[in-house]
Amino acid sequence: MNSLGRNRLSLSGLRQKALRKGIWFKALSSVERGLANLSIRYVKEPRNHRLIGALKDIVNKLTSAINMGFLYFLGLRGRHIAEERVEVAANWGNKRARLWMSDQGFWQFLGLNANFPSWRGV
Repeated sequence: MNSLGRNRLSLSGLRQKALRKGIWFKALSSVERGLANLSIRYVKEPRNHRLIGALKDIVNKLTSAINMGFLYFLGLRGRHIAEERVEVAANWGNKRARLWMSDQGFWQFLGLNANFPSWRGV
């Protein structure tokens, strides 16, 4: 079995693990879930580069969500907030504001404040 066949088996195992942890439906869109499910079921060896790239993105997203757990979802929520804050700060003349978009800790902090508004940060 070549590496692509092994990838199919690992995607199936990753799907099971994500379902057990309750991440499958939270981390992936319906299109991503459908693509992964169809690939697991019908594609033995993907040859199309776009399909391979899409499956790699799905695997990376699931792996991050499984490994980071709660912090992953805080970062997802906070990233959308960070985009808005960075835009406002840049419009106000803050030249370094665009750098905030690469700070995952900033995303997680914003996500935490959005999810738990009564929490008092340090």
